[in-house]
Amino acid sequence: MDNEKVLTAVAVIAVVAVVGRIIINRQQSGKINWLKLGGILALGAIFSVVMLTIDSYRLATWASGPVDTAEDMRSGHVIGREAGKAVSVAESVNEGLPIYFALEADSARETGYWQLKEGTASDATTREVLVSRADSTKTAIKRTTSKFSITRHPADEGDYVKIYRLSLRNGEKVLAVMTDYDARRAGKTPVMTSKPLSGKMAEMAEKEHGVSQLVYVSSYDSAYYAASTARRLLMSALVALAATAAAGGVAFAIYRKTRR
Repeated sequence: MDNEKVLTAVAVIAVVAVVGRIIINRQQSGKINWLKLGGILALGAIFSVVMLTIDSYRLATWASGPVDTAEDMRSGHVIGREAGKAVSVAESVNEGLPIYFALEADSARETGYWQLKEGTASDATTREVLVSRADSTKTAIKRTTSKFSITRHPADEGDYVKIYRLSLRNGEKVLAVMTDYDARRAGKTPVMTSKPLSGKMAEMAEKEHGVSQLVYVSSYDSAYYAASTARRLLMSALVALAATAAAGGVAFAIYRKTRR
């Protein structure tokens, strides 16, 4: 489960606890306004649903805007943003590439593989100390891997990003780590970075006909995802709060109109 979802669950539990306390206090005084209480619970449900369903990474990336200036290029979150004036469109992935670039994509096809997000790599392996029954001074370390860096069938898809075969307009093909909504969009890609092929990714490239054997590209900022939990949670909460306030305003307007 994503860290922000855990924090959201805690926040929702806190809200429910407050509402529960209000109910208890009202019951003790014998003055429960069920209409208002129902309204509070409904608004709480709206807040929770919006908070839990919104893609906080997509929201934060959209809010950062296009990369238009040199200052934007030096920011902590460049990969995945809209490629603006400061980003060059690379002519070939098989030649020298800058750190950040965009590509002219024709189409993207799923490979069936997923790459683990950087933010979830820390808990991918569990470490257990085993003590010998015969001699308590003898110990051994047992490591169990529950999440692989690249896999076909992730237990929790929220911890992974899909790997696509990206077909470029110049005829080249390259493996690309991308979100679904970026992969569905033809034309100029969001800002990307390239990484040398190695390990499982290199094995995949060998099996994909015509795919670059030098690099793979990524438009997903895994490092930013790992470091921005609090910021993304706050942005999601503000959006959820705005949606809740709008729903509350509409409901209150209807209530007043029916009371006249």
